[in-house]
Amino acid sequence: MTRLVRNVVGSGDVLRLRLRDQAGAVVFSDDGSGFHQAPEDEALDAARGKEIVRLTPFNSDSVDTGKVGPTSVEVYLPLHSGSSHRQVGVMEVYLPYAPIAADVGAGLSALYRNLAIGLTLLYLILFGISAFVGRRLRRQVRTNAYLAEHDALTNLPNRLYFHSRVQAVLCRGRETARSTTIAIIDLDRFKEVNDTLGHYNGDRLLTALSDRMASHLRGLDALARLGGDEFGVVLVNVKEPEEVLFRLRQVIEHEVEISGLPLSVEASIGYVVAPEHGDDVDELLQLADVAMYVAKAQHAGVVRYEPSQNHYDSEPAAGIRTPACDRC
Repeated sequence: MTRLVRNVVGSGDVLRLRLRDQAGAVVFSDDGSGFHQAPEDEALDAARGKEIVRLTPFNSDSVDTGKVGPTSVEVYLPLHSGSSHRQVGVMEVYLPYAPIAADVGAGLSALYRNLAIGLTLLYLILFGISAFVGRRLRRQVRTNAYLAEHDALTNLPNRLYFHSRVQAVLCRGRETARSTTIAIIDLDRFKEVNDTLGHYNGDRLLTALSDRMASHLRGLDALARLGGDEFGVVLVNVKEPEEVLFRLRQVIEHEVEISGLPLSVEASIGYVVAPEHGDDVDELLQLADVAMYVAKAQHAGVVRYEPSQNHYDSEPAAGIRTPACDRC
């Protein structure tokens, strides 16, 4: 027994091994220590069937002699004999903790490494998802912002954007003393096209005429679809706006082939000139609308607004007013 235990101790797998009887007294010790000494509490607990495992410096017990050694695993195990499993004593063994600590450290290092790799992959995945979702959200925001200011059918600015564009042009016109022409265009008998050829072909006609009008205007000018078959035009610093609008009306009247059928529509155009007719966006649009209805009623094509046309204005001459400067 002594030779066997000493071989194990010599290999470094075990630091010390003792056997105790049921009273806790040492009956075998590989290094001869522990004999004729009072049993420790741990030995007595193990004699009562309890397994005890703890970390402790080697040779640190009160009954030990010699230099205190490195941290070790102190184990007290009940010993049983035969098939009856009758407890006959206690084994006290000290195991080196350094290999266990090394295995634990290696395991923790691998765990931390795998955890770091997993967290990095998770971060990259979440970053990719957030970037993808963020791009989609930004694209959706841009799309919504565009649709809020543009007509979905013709891609022209809508009434809301046209209103702000006219306001900006008027502000620049006041600063540079340039005139601004605002015109309202309404397609004559467009309802007949929808009723005869259907709304699909009516939409195709609107799209074709929108592209044609946009290509005819200058970069400084602006075109918008105000709703239905009504369009708005802004001409910047044009000396003869009526001639420009007559040419635009001729462009509209050119035949357009829709579903194999040549179609042509006429247009009624009413316009105002700022600052001559006023300097307020809403008022100017209203006056241009009045002139447009006069052009439609008289089949005149293009009509410039005159105060005498406005039967709802009790004071035509008072129609001119200048907005506050902070509106620019």
